[in-house]
Amino acid sequence: MGVDFGAAGVAMTRLRAALARAIAPVTPHDDLTHWRLSAFLETADEVPFETTADGTITYAGPRSVDLLGYEPADVVGQSMAVVLAPRELDRARRLLSDSLVAGSGWTKERYTYVTRDGQERELYSSALLHVGPDGEPIGFTGTLRAIDADVAALAAWQRTHARVTAAIEQQALHAVYQPIVSVTSGEVVGVEALARFTAEPVQAPDRWFREAATVGLGTALELLAVEKALDGAQHLPPGLYVSVNVSPQTLLSGRLPRLLDESLWPTSRLVLEITEHVSVDDYAELLPFVDEVRARGARVAVDDAGAGYASFRHILRLRPDYIKLDRTLVDGLDVDPAKRALAGAFVTFGHEVGATVVAEGIETEQELRAAAALGIQSAQGYHLGRPAPVDQLAGSLPRPSPPVPVPARPPQDRAAT
Repeated sequence: MGVDFGAAGVAMTRLRAALARAIAPVTPHDDLTHWRLSAFLETADEVPFETTADGTITYAGPRSVDLLGYEPADVVGQSMAVVLAPRELDRARRLLSDSLVAGSGWTKERYTYVTRDGQERELYSSALLHVGPDGEPIGFTGTLRAIDADVAALAAWQRTHARVTAAIEQQALHAVYQPIVSVTSGEVVGVEALARFTAEPVQAPDRWFREAATVGLGTALELLAVEKALDGAQHLPPGLYVSVNVSPQTLLSGRLPRLLDESLWPTSRLVLEITEHVSVDDYAELLPFVDEVRARGARVAVDDAGAGYASFRHILRLRPDYIKLDRTLVDGLDVDPAKRALAGAFVTFGHEVGATVVAEGIETEQELRAAAALGIQSAQGYHLGRPAPVDQLAGSLPRPSPPVPVPARPPQDRAAT
């Protein structure tokens, strides 16, 4: 990363070339040479460096700490590989080799570097060939330069957009299914479809969807995930419902009904979990789209109930058919009276409005029994079954177990609001 060598910088280019020629008879370790380079070039955003022909750092300006967090002593004597992102190494080696063959340097090559604390940062690199008294190349004299924040943000946006676009075009995802089990009978009543990505880079599904949303491709990626989930569901055991995640933004796009109409999966066995990773500002605008999918037979669930105020508002406005309790509320349900009280309030509310309450993240038999004691109707979690591809799911579905005893609830509790 380096210096702007546009038309306005021609004089600067010539001056730097003259400087390089002036210091050519001096070895790269000469203190006077480095003082002259630093005084001439160094700022907070632009730091000089020298390397040998094979990329070993022989000098780094004192302000290298501003760009990458390294003191000069940390990197001098080390290969450039110490500060470059691993994926950049082959390209950097080719640049050095090509520059030596051509007898020249390079201008504003953009590379990703790794700061001392492990963060990636893009910088411009520019350099002139550094020759010895005999005219033979001995290395490079150049600069690293910070990229303008707006330029860097645009470049990051473009990379993310290209990465998500490629994943969509290549359909580089598939669905896995986690069983949803009746708490009282132990029978599997449905599954939640979850996306798994095969595209690079390897990262959590939530991050793929979050990145897609930031570059305007969130709806396209969600619709692809729903399509894959419904296609795979054709091979599920009969009688199960499928729950899929959709954001309010995808509902507002108006594109979901057409996908449901074209799918072979019956909407009467479909549950739409409406997420709220982005706040809903206008429920009056959203509700007609919710009604449209309900008119096709689909049911609606609200996820992450109990995780915050927004989930309560979501429940009150959407009047869901299913209320899915957040894992943070279910964890330790058997030993935490406050969590049991809040979960019990959701159960009471569900009875009043005709909604089924589902406990997510059940990981122990004790949590399952506590859920049953509260009157929670369904549950999912690793204790009951891990997400699996559809062809592996049938063999991994939990067998019906003896009913979990459910204590009778006092009449005043059932009437409570």
